[in-house]
This record gives sequence, structure tokens and C-alpha cells, in this order.
Amino acid sequence: MSEATDSCRFIYKDPNQPIEARVVDLLSHMSLKEKVGQMTCTENPSASPSTIKDLSIGAILYSFPASCYPTEPASATDWADMVDSLQKAALESRLGIPIIQMCDSVHGHGNVFGATIFPHNVGLGATRDKNLVERIASATALELRATGTNFSVAPCVAVMRDPRWGRCYESFSEDSEIVSAMTSAVVGYQGITPEGHPNGYPYVAGRTKVIACAKHFVGDGGTELGLMEGNTVSSFEDLERIHMKPYLDCLAHGVSTIMPSYTSWNGTRMHGHRFLLTDILKEKLGFKGFLLSDWEGIDTICEPYRADYRHCVLTSINAGVDMNMEPLRYEEYFETLISLVESGEIPMSRIDDAVKRILKVKFIAGLFEHPFADRSLLDMVGCKVHRELAREAVRKSLILLKNGKDPEKPFLPLDKNARRVLVVGRHADDLGYRCGGWTITKYGASGRITIGTTILEGIKEAVGEHSEVIYEQNPSSATFEGLEFSYAIVVVGEPAYAEGRGYNVELKTPFDGDNVINMVAERVPTLVVLISGRPLVLEPELLEKMDALVAAWLPGSQGEGVADVVFGDYEFQGKLPVTWFKRVDQLPMNYGDEHYDPLFPLGFCLKTKEKVGQMTCTENPAASPSTIKDLSIGAILCSFPASCYPTEPASATDWADIVDSLQNAALESRLGIPIIQIDKNLVERIAAATALELRATGTKFSIAPCVAVIRDPRWGLCCESFSEDSEIVSAMTSAVVGYQGIPPEGHPNGYPYVASRTNVIACAKHFVGDGGTELGLMEGNTVSCFEDLERIHMKPYLHCLAQGVSTIMPSYTSWNGTRMHGHRFLLTDILKEKLGFKYMEPVRYEEYFETLISLIESGEIPMSRIDDAVKRILKVKFIAGLFEHPFADRSLLDMVGCKVHRELAREAVRKSLILLKNGKDLEKPFLPLNKNARRILVIGRHAGDLGYQCGGWTITKYGTSGRITIDFPCALGTTILEGIKEAVGEHSEVIYEQNPSLETFEGLEFSFAIVVVGEPAYAESKGYNVELKIPFDGANVINMVAERVPTLVVLISGRPLVLEPELLEKIDALVAAWLPGSQGEGVADVVFGEYEFQGKLPVTWFKRVDQLPMNYGDEHYDPLFPLGFGLKMKVH
Repeated sequence: MSEATDSCRFIYKDPNQPIEARVVDLLSHMSLKEKVGQMTCTENPSASPSTIKDLSIGAILYSFPASCYPTEPASATDWADMVDSLQKAALESRLGIPIIQMCDSVHGHGNVFGATIFPHNVGLGATRDKNLVERIASATALELRATGTNFSVAPCVAVMRDPRWGRCYESFSEDSEIVSAMTSAVVGYQGITPEGHPNGYPYVAGRTKVIACAKHFVGDGGTELGLMEGNTVSSFEDLERIHMKPYLDCLAHGVSTIMPSYTSWNGTRMHGHRFLLTDILKEKLGFKGFLLSDWEGIDTICEPYRADYRHCVLTSINAGVDMNMEPLRYEEYFETLISLVESGEIPMSRIDDAVKRILKVKFIAGLFEHPFADRSLLDMVGCKVHRELAREAVRKSLILLKNGKDPEKPFLPLDKNARRVLVVGRHADDLGYRCGGWTITKYGASGRITIGTTILEGIKEAVGEHSEVIYEQNPSSATFEGLEFSYAIVVVGEPAYAEGRGYNVELKTPFDGDNVINMVAERVPTLVVLISGRPLVLEPELLEKMDALVAAWLPGSQGEGVADVVFGDYEFQGKLPVTWFKRVDQLPMNYGDEHYDPLFPLGFCLKTKEKVGQMTCTENPAASPSTIKDLSIGAILCSFPASCYPTEPASATDWADIVDSLQNAALESRLGIPIIQIDKNLVERIAAATALELRATGTKFSIAPCVAVIRDPRWGLCCESFSEDSEIVSAMTSAVVGYQGIPPEGHPNGYPYVASRTNVIACAKHFVGDGGTELGLMEGNTVSCFEDLERIHMKPYLHCLAQGVSTIMPSYTSWNGTRMHGHRFLLTDILKEKLGFKYMEPVRYEEYFETLISLIESGEIPMSRIDDAVKRILKVKFIAGLFEHPFADRSLLDMVGCKVHRELAREAVRKSLILLKNGKDLEKPFLPLNKNARRILVIGRHAGDLGYQCGGWTITKYGTSGRITIDFPCALGTTILEGIKEAVGEHSEVIYEQNPSLETFEGLEFSFAIVVVGEPAYAESKGYNVELKIPFDGANVINMVAERVPTLVVLISGRPLVLEPELLEKIDALVAAWLPGSQGEGVADVVFGEYEFQGKLPVTWFKRVDQLPMNYGDEHYDPLFPLGFGLKMKVH
């Protein structure tokens, strides 16, 4: 009978038929024996070709004993021949159902000699690079398909919570967020699901992809004491939050199969846990693939092991396991399952459900059409491209834990041209130990077990031609006799292991590793490279002796990646995926625990090039995109040399293109931290415009800028600070130049300068530490060492001095209990004498005149001190030209509130807005708003309140509500509501309600709502706030509107406010508009899409007030939105 005729008779053989129809048709032709055969997974070589054919076996596992090999060592072609021979047997069965052929390819096609061996998962978790993980899985899929293997028993998405566990290295991280991101491996194995693909439905893209298996469901990384087959004790909420989260991402990626764990949850074995396997995974989460047991996993249901085998089979199948892996005793399983069905203990409906799931995956994977090895891919096995990918993964996985005994003198990168280099330790030249378990054999082995490059070979390849490399596996005193070494590289670590053999309660460096390190480090400057699947004990004395320490995990076959980084060709990019404990008696210990006291915390990493890239602010065009990426630059100043312009004159689009190109480079850095692109010129222009308006009214002194570094949003002066980051505040001291003018070249540092009649005297305030008081109190106490005061709070004043600031105002606050206004050490010894400040400090005076004369006459204040002060004051007055031009410059009166300045203010509003949320669905942004919407609802008193929009220090010190008063020309301005009305189309209706009620929504349909809420005007101590809730019942106003209409919330505030998760979830978009000033139309410019959002958070947006103070760089930094956060509308 022809193939075409056969397809007509059997729907399941027709590839043009729908998958579900093929499944139903094939099932209808199957006997119970054939169905049970499909539910059976055995192992090569246990099952012969005749067994596979006669029992219609569903799957074969190619495990790791040597007896599985076609030859030893076997080529990829040998593997393909063996695998295809078994597939041929399956296709000769009555119904010709192909077998699934699976390998534990957890870090490459580890069974095959010469295949590419990638770093184990713990190293990939260190990279935080989900794209890299996807590419590795994709490469592994190609090497599997080349040998006829169509199923990868991977990825492991366990969340590792205890390093004593023997499978630590199979986990990406102790953090479920990191593990969830790394489920991109599913996409690499199976392909990208098409748009609209049903969640939980299996997907395999084509012949170059394989079936993936997420494992081990669920909680295997969280057992008590880290036991391999132990018990995870937790609430369901914690199980769901910590351990189940990655599986949700796997389901979204279309993972085809899931493997239950050997472990228990609260005493019930996972292989028999109907609630988790069926009620939750299959029914609640909608998993439509099949559940594959672990190797003899069902045998663990009974204690002792396999004591009541019939019960094990019955419980596992009824719990939801679809295919059981019984490699050695598959015949007993086969007979037992048939007996249970025939007795009615397992209903036929359950058997049919399991077989449908198995057949569905086989059809989706294309096994009926393409059952054999794709020999056109054989050249891909261990190819150069894949080895370069593995080398890249090694580089990105390395974590620098120490770099120099003196932080000012980094030890790395090493000198390639050193005269003589000592390399020590068996791991330096042991390919097997570096690859770890699941390589050639299950438990791995020592020696050159496959093809690859050892770390020693990588070092020899990297050093200069005149450098001598001496290798000693086990050094002795004789090693050092008569030889002088430039430095030593000691490579130590764990042996290869897997599963239960890896369980370790001591976690010491094996093979006498500590003594090896000690012997070398006492004699030669030493870099230690640690090869391990987890953190190991590092005694303080040992850590102190070594000069540098690198965690290299289990890097796989391409050891040259280590040399690439330690010699400086590439920067360290790895970041700890797990907590590095100090002592084993701390275990288990994970980030977020109450008594978290690690040696190195989750996320820890050092770099070799530039101490802290994020503390670096450079200027465009000085920094290229590659510099930004490689050094993780923190900020870019958009200054005004002509070379910075994309074109001259440049459009906003031109600027957006160049700025976004730099941002893209930053996002390609290891951590993907966006750069803060600072428009210090905008600040300078605003200050210059303010100086003109001051001079027009005869005012020659601006008590500004405030260069406080805010460290707690409860502080009442938050709105006066530029940022919590001293680098950003330092950049914004360009305001001094705006007020006073640009000092000429060679102007002495610390010497006052005022350029001309159009400039004014500036006053930097409030010296020093006012933004860092305990609890954010207005006149509180800043408690810190001098180094921190200097590093965080004093830095902006150095920039003010360099720009010729004329005056500095001391703070109301104290430093370590001493009031700043009376702090001689800081005001005189540091500011005047050490920093060279030559000006006056304005202070408040009460009965000052008479008291001061009395103190001079009594001799308590010497005349020399008075003369010094008066000289400083007169100097500033002369420099400012007050003797020549003492009166108002009335020619400038037309500049007050002029159109040019208002346009500048409008520009500042546009650039200051920060988009914090844009759409409930990431794929469906809510902004920009439609200008031509039929009916728009605008809500909230702040929408039509110019006073609240401007905040404090407007007309009155504390500001006020309303239009303020028409009698004050400087109070003229545009409210946000007026800006909205001006922006929308002529046919759009704008309805405004200050305080909405249910009647607001009756009989009217709104396209969307804009809710504008926020703080009242305030200044100084009147702004102190310990609750930081949205005032005027703002949260309820938002709730009322957002429950009825798609809603944009615009928050008017001088600081972050509490945003409850439920509230944030309800709204469609959220914009932080701060205190935008008189030109509210700038808000409409952006939300309606005329301009893009450019703002980045200058401060950390906390989740809860009990986290305060919390600033970027803190150990327990867990913000709602981090420093520097800001979304875009047009860049997804």
C-alpha cells in the first residue's frame, strides 16, 4: 500500500491534519498494551530493538554508564547510527509510533565525546544574560538533533536555597526572578512560540529544535538540610512565590514536558502529589504537555524504597504522572500498570489522557515526519561557533570577589608579559573536573575526558612569547627554590559529582585546597581561581593572604575564557547568583532573610577597569558606546560643544537618535543598567534666566542652588535636592555657572567670581549633610564617619568651588551631634583652609550686631577674625560689580516672565517627567494618549491648581493653593488642565471634576481619564512627612476613576510617595511630574506624544516607608523603582 493511501486510511499519518485530530485518530487505533507502552520510558541498553518494537515503547533515555556508548570514545556519527537503529525498531511496530530519544543535556550534549560543554547553570545564572542562555540551548539542540536525540532533559529551573544540596550547580540561582529569566533556555531548545500561542500548550518549532523538559517540579532546591530526596517544608504561598514561579515562565514559553522531583512537599512525595501535579499544574495552570517521572522516581513514593511497587505505580499515575521512567524494570512496570487498569483501580480515561498528552508532544515535535538524526548537522557538534559561544559564556560567568589587598592597588588584570608565571593546582589542567558532572559519565570524572581547552592551556596561549609558565599540580617548598615568580595562579576546587554524591555538609575546598593556597600565597602574589558548583568556605585568614579571588564555577570545555578575563582582554561581568556564606552553621541563608550576614551577598561583583563605573559621569562625545557598555558608565552629560550635536542645528529627533544609541549601549552592559543622561546645560540655562529676572528687579543675590544630597524622602526639603546620587547633584552645580557666569581659564579654585551685570551672586547650600539626617528631620543630626560625609554630601561643594561660587550657607543640621553653624572643624579647617573657600557664609542674625560688637570688645573674638570675614564679603561685592552697578537694570524688566523663559520652563517640565508605568499589558502601551479622543475626563485638584503645581517658595515661603493671585505677574502660568485643553483636537470634549463622585460617570462614556493628584505646597519642616501617602484622599480618587475608566495618573510631588501594589495594578499609566512650576502645558506635550519621556528617577522610589532610608548601593536595596528608572513610550 502506498504512503498516500496509508495517509488516507489513517488521519494520524497525514501531516496536514490538525494535531488534535491526529491524536484522537491514533488513540482510537491503540490497544491497552500499546497505550501502556507509550507511557513507558526505558534506558539504552536495557531495551533491545525487539522490545521497543513489540511493546511500542514511548521513550528511550540515553544515560551515562559506559555500556550505553556505541564505542568509547564515540563520534557523533556513531551516536547517530545507534540512535537511528532504535528509532527504526520503533517505526516497525504495528502503528509506527516514533520513540522520544532523550539525553540529560544539562550543559551541552554531555554524553558525546567532542560535543561542546557549556558552563553549568550556576555559572549561567551569574551572567544574568537570558539571551546567552537561549543561544546555548539553541546550540545544544542542534548538537542533539545531529545525533538523532530529540529530547533534552533540561532545563533545571530549581531555585537553590541551600549549597549543601548535591544539585546546586544545576540551579541558576537562589533568586526565583533570576531563574525565571533563565527559562529562556526553553525558547532555545524549542523555539519562539508564535504570537497568540496558548499558554501551557506545548511547542517545538522545527527540525533543528528539541523537546524541552522543565525540572524538577517543585521545591527540589528547598529541602531541609539540602537533602537530595528530602522534604521541602513551606506554606503553599512560599512554594508558589519561590519555587513555582519559574514554571509559570516555562508554561508561557510552551514547554512540552515537566519532570516531578524526587523530593517531598510537607511530607508527601512529589511523584504521588495529585494536588500539585494535577489540581495545580495541569488544571489551574493549564499545562497541556506531559509529566515525565525522574529515573525510578515513582519508587520513592514508598518507604523503604519500592516496598509496595503496585502502590507506587497506582499513586503516580492517578496523581498525574503520564510517562514513567523505569529504565531497568520496565517489564514489571508494564505488567503492573496493565493489571491496575484491568482491575479498575486506574480508569481508562486517565490512561487515555496520559497517552493523548504524549502523542500530542510527538506530533508537535514533528517526530512522525522527521524521526531520524539530521546528519546535515553533524558538523555542528563541537564546532568552532559553539566553542566560541561556550568561551563567551565562561567569560561572562566569572565573578571577581577580591582584587588586591589594598583597594587602591588592584591586582587584576594580570600582566601578560610577566617574566615567570607559576600555575598551581590539579584543576588548572583537569578538563573533567572543570566540566563537572553530567559529562561523558553521570558523575563526571577527572582528566581529559573530552575535547576542550584547560585553564592552563588558556594561560599559556594568553601570555607573551617571552613569558615562562611553570606548572605544578602539587607544589612543595622545592617549587620556589631558586626561582622568582611575578605572580601565581592557583586553581583549586571540587571534584566532579552529581545528585546525592554531591551532598556536602562541610563545604571545604577539597584536595587540601586551603593549604595549597596558603603555601603559594605566603611566597608569591596570588590569584586564586575557584572551580566549584557552589560557594565553599573561605576562612578570613585565607582570604586575607590571597591577592585576588575569582569564582569560575564549572566552566565547561573552553577554559581559555578564564584567561581572556584575568589578563584583561575582557571585563568581569559575572554577578553572584547565590549568597556566599561565611560559615556552614549559617545555612540555609538567602537574600532577604532576617539575619542575612553573608561573606558576599547575592549580586556581589567587582570589576577591574575603573573602580565603579556607576560612580562615573562622562560627557558626550568623549565616551563611545563601547566605553559605556564595557565600563558600565553611570551617567552622560549632554553638554554644548558643537561636536556633541548630531547635526547643527539639530532637531529633537536627531537628539533622540544619538541619546538612544548611547542608552542602547548601556542596556547591553552586563547588568543592563540604563545611563542617566543629564542635561546640566538646562539647569545652567534656567539659572541664567533666573539671574536676568533677579537683576531686572535689582536683586543681586540668589540663595541658591541647594546642593544637598537627599537620602530620605521624609525630609521636608526633598524637592530642593537634585538627587540622592552625589554624582548627579555635582553635575547640577552648573546652576552656579548660570547664576554667576563661566569663570575664565586659570581662575583660582575657591575664589569668587561673578561675570557681569546680567549675573548674580550664588549661594551653595546647606553645608553640609543636610539631606542625610536621621529620620529625615529638618534640623536633625547626620550620623556618619568623615569619609562618608565627604564622599556623599561634600562632593557637590567641590564642584561649586571649582565654578567660583561666591557664598556658602551652613545647614540647620548637626553632624555627629555638633550644630553646623558652630562647627569650626568643617567650616574653617575643612571648607576654608583645606578646600580653599575664599568667600562668606551667610547666616541668620538675631541681636547679632550688638552681640558681635560686645564679643570683640571683650576680646573673645579677635579682630583678625573680623578682618578676615569682612575681606571675604568685600571681595565678593567687588567681584560682583556692585560698586559700579548697584541699582536695578531696568532694561531687563521685559525679561521677567518673558516668552523665552516660559518656553525654557516648558522644556524643563518635558525633560523632568518620568514614565513609571505604561499599560497593564507590556505589549500594549497606554501612552501616548489620543489627542482626538471623543471625551476625556480630567480629575483632581492639582490639575487646575497652579499653586500646588509650583510648590513651596512661590510668592510665599510655603506656597499656597490656587491661581495664587493675578496681582503678581510672576504667578501667571498654565495649569495642567489648561495644557490638556490646549493640546486636544477641536472635536474632543474635556470634562473636569476636582472631586469625582458616582454621578460623574452616569450616562457618559469616557475614552480615558487623566487623574492629577499630589502633595500640597510646603517648604522646610512643614514638609516633614513620616507616612508619605498621597494627600487629599488621592488613593481613593484614583481607585474610583481607575475602576471605571482607563486611567493615566500624574503625580505632583516633591518626592516619591507610597504606591500600594493594588493601586498600581489598577491604573493604566503613571507619570511622576514632581513640582513642574508655572508651565503645566509641558505635561500635555509629552503625554499626548509630541515629545518622548526623557526623565530618569533622581531618587529611589521605595515600596514601604518602613524601608527608609534606602538609597542605591545599600545592602538591602529593594525599591519599587530604582534610581535611574524611567520608561519610554516609543522604545518598547
